[in-house]
Amino acid sequence: MAPALVLVSAAALLALAASWLLARAATRLVWRPRAVTARFRAQGVRGPPYRFLRGTLDEMKRMKAEGDGVAMDVRDHDILPRIMPHFLRWKEQYGTQFLYWFGPQPRIFLSDYDSVRQILSNKSGHFLKTDAHPTILAMLGKGLVLVEGTDWVRHRRVVNPAFAMDKLKMMTTTMVSCAECLIKEWQDQASNSKSGETEVEFSKQFQELTANVISRTAFGSSYKEGKEVFHAQKQLLAIAMATLLNVPLPGFKYLPTKRNRSKWMLEKKLKTTLMTIIQSRLAPKGGGYGDDLLVALAISWLWDYVIVRLIWRPYIIAKKLREQGISGPPYMFFKGCNEDIKKMKEKADSLVLDVHDHNYLPRIAPHYLQWRTQYGEPFVYWFGSKPRICIFDYELARQILSSKSGHFLKNDSQPTVLALLGKGLVLVEGIDWVRHRRVINPAFAMDKLKMMTKTMVACARNMVKELEHQASKNKSGETQVELDKQFQELTADIISRTAFGSSYKLGMEAFHAQKELQEIAVKTLLNMTMVLLETLRLYGPAIFTQRKTTTDMALGETKIPKGFGIIIPFAILHRDKKIWGDDVDEFNPSRFQNGVTKAAKVPHALLAFSIGPRSCIGQNFAMLEAKSVMAVILQKFSFTLSPDYKHAPVDLLTLQPKYGLPVVLRLLDA
Repeated sequence: MAPALVLVSAAALLALAASWLLARAATRLVWRPRAVTARFRAQGVRGPPYRFLRGTLDEMKRMKAEGDGVAMDVRDHDILPRIMPHFLRWKEQYGTQFLYWFGPQPRIFLSDYDSVRQILSNKSGHFLKTDAHPTILAMLGKGLVLVEGTDWVRHRRVVNPAFAMDKLKMMTTTMVSCAECLIKEWQDQASNSKSGETEVEFSKQFQELTANVISRTAFGSSYKEGKEVFHAQKQLLAIAMATLLNVPLPGFKYLPTKRNRSKWMLEKKLKTTLMTIIQSRLAPKGGGYGDDLLVALAISWLWDYVIVRLIWRPYIIAKKLREQGISGPPYMFFKGCNEDIKKMKEKADSLVLDVHDHNYLPRIAPHYLQWRTQYGEPFVYWFGSKPRICIFDYELARQILSSKSGHFLKNDSQPTVLALLGKGLVLVEGIDWVRHRRVINPAFAMDKLKMMTKTMVACARNMVKELEHQASKNKSGETQVELDKQFQELTADIISRTAFGSSYKLGMEAFHAQKELQEIAVKTLLNMTMVLLETLRLYGPAIFTQRKTTTDMALGETKIPKGFGIIIPFAILHRDKKIWGDDVDEFNPSRFQNGVTKAAKVPHALLAFSIGPRSCIGQNFAMLEAKSVMAVILQKFSFTLSPDYKHAPVDLLTLQPKYGLPVVLRLLDA
């Protein structure tokens, strides 16, 4: 009797469990999709029909397979029919907002900038990142990119200082060094060719170069192990892309299938390699721990830097000065007053002065003027985390500028200023300055200068003679002259002749070369930045991002329930004619000539690195690496696309060329 009772009880429990699972499956896979579809249809939001269990995945797979076969012209930048044909078709069919199904999970597609800005700029935690695919989670780890809440705040606080521009600039040497090694190989290949040319597979070479740069800057002496991490991640990416559009069945990731076993092995290799690198860096070798990014991340949270230098020190300094009656604009963490200065200077740059108005302070120093009016004299402001006291008192100015004790030195110069002026009398301090001054002083004695008067007058007469010649050609006896340019050339002529004597022509060449160098550097940097930004607009690595709601939210007139996935298609937004103009599908870098915020009709139009608190922390690193590497390449080569290149962008988690990027490099001196 007892065994029969046990069997009956077990059967009843199994039947109960089966009925619960069946009811849950019916709710999640049948009733809920119908209810959600009806709810959104009532709000005017439609979409492709839901299919049992698979949602719209089959349609997505079919359309992506069709899109993958689309042939493109090399000059065609409208890549949407290839990389996201499903979104493009559904957008045309259902509008800028539509509902689709990733298996049984609902997704809302949004492609208007107002809603996107509201989501990405949200700091309240109402729009979190969606749960990552298990293989992507294994590939990226649960770090800054994927964590949320207090974990994200802690990670960001630790990582942020390591990506500060001053830290990144220290890595430029490593970036250039890696690029030079690669370029040396290309030079050898090109020099062995009669035409001075060589064909290079840029996509593969740049992936390896980026891996090399990040490995060296992040892992220092452990860069070889760092490259193993990249290779393991690449293999995991292939697995992720093969399974990304499969319905995620509960428990399937634990089954020992061939693909799962391969994934587990790569995960283990990834963790083991990273732990080996970290353990090897815990013990100092030689004189210290090194200066790579890994070390910077490890020490960036230390008390001295984060708490004392960036929080406590500014607070104490402001308090002590306030006790002395000196106030100023508030200190903002890490940035100080830099953002305020930038905004005021940009606004003042558009001011137009009357020709008789000599008060140009509102144009050149609007921040000083405003803060002087607001806080009085003197006041304190912050250049990043560094305090600055602005004084307007002649007696104090005399005391500082007349000091011979060495208590008031010049600030450290920016690298570009140092490159332009050299480390001479203007910039050196201490014993070096004394030595420079002692050598130069006799040359500027009044008797020596009087001897140069003849040369100065001769230079001026030459200039005046040219002007007389121009004026004599006009009936009115007048001529219009660009005095600023003329006086710059006159000064260069005088200094060249008096400083370089008989070599004044070479001296003039030095002045012109210096000026050209400055102009070229500024122009090239601006042009390169514009080209990179336009490339990011049309071919940004991330073609979309995802968020999910943590509570019921309203975006415009659309109410989105808790737990819903939201798709933000960067690639489609970057081709919105209402925002970017009619030339949206053309490669036009000049649209960025006035900066990112003025390139389109809304300031946040470029989303290549996202915006808001979750924007890409590595964007400065990426741009600095790209500029450094391209600058080195352009010094040695000109290049053009290979005739073998096939224009076929493909979405492999990031946007990549399906058939590679073969480029023909030609030596400039060939």
